[in-house]
Amino acid sequence: MRRPAHRDVATLAAAIALASGLSVPVAPARSASGNGPVLAEATPQEVVSAVVMKLAGFVEWPVSSGTGYGVCVYDDGPLAALLESYQGRPAREAVVLVRRVTLAAAVTGCHVAFVGSEGPRRLESVAEAYRGRPVLIVAEGEDAIDRGAMVGLSVSGGRIVFDVDRTAASRERVEVSSKLLRLARRVK
Repeated sequence: MRRPAHRDVATLAAAIALASGLSVPVAPARSASGNGPVLAEATPQEVVSAVVMKLAGFVEWPVSSGTGYGVCVYDDGPLAALLESYQGRPAREAVVLVRRVTLAAAVTGCHVAFVGSEGPRRLESVAEAYRGRPVLIVAEGEDAIDRGAMVGLSVSGGRIVFDVDRTAASRERVEVSSKLLRLARRVK
């Protein structure tokens, strides 16, 4: 699999920065005057979904599992719909395949298992279901990496921040890039 490029690091950092209320250009739309790009405010959920999808560029899996980059979503909220909007887009020299999963059980073809903020029991069940499989478990919550996630996303000081449990990722043969580790608030 390809290694992350400098542009990918900048894009991930920018996606994280969006949650602090920064405006970003949305191309190719033009302003009402036609003289410049339209500026849009990203919601925290939009930023989280962008970060989840950008993580793929900073993680190496031991084997490629077909032509799709599988994202299994264990969430029924608005964030799940935002993640589904990436369906069919290119990622990691493959096509994004997003699936909503209702039961806390392992599903084949997942590279990333995203668990929303539905409570610690669901995250713990999902982490247990994927134990021994090379699946990056990403979850929302301040203490997500202490409850089984490899990457935990949360809001701190009006910004999206993330923590990484490198030990858990390595145990499941998921290699997290040092570039991602440098952007993390906390590495365990």
